[in-house]
Amino acid sequence: MELQPYQQRVLDELNDLDIKINKLMTFVESPAFEMVEQEHQVLLKVQMNYMMSYSDVLARRLDLWGYWEMTSDSEYDGIGV
Repeated sequence: MELQPYQQRVLDELNDLDIKINKLMTFVESPAFEMVEQEHQVLLKVQMNYMMSYSDVLARRLDLWGYWEMTSDSEYDGIGV
């Protein structure tokens, strides 16, 4: 089964978003994060949580289309889930 163009866009968006989440998580866990002002630290963590929730929504949409059944992964194991 081939993805429809709109489904492919959702998958591409999910992949791009997960890359960004990984980069942000790496930064948050690094010593450089401690150099950032406290208020920005809080906001970056809030941002990361929203990004993870958004990732989960995109993954669930793909699940509703049966995407995970078409791939070798039986379930999405990305960042947001």
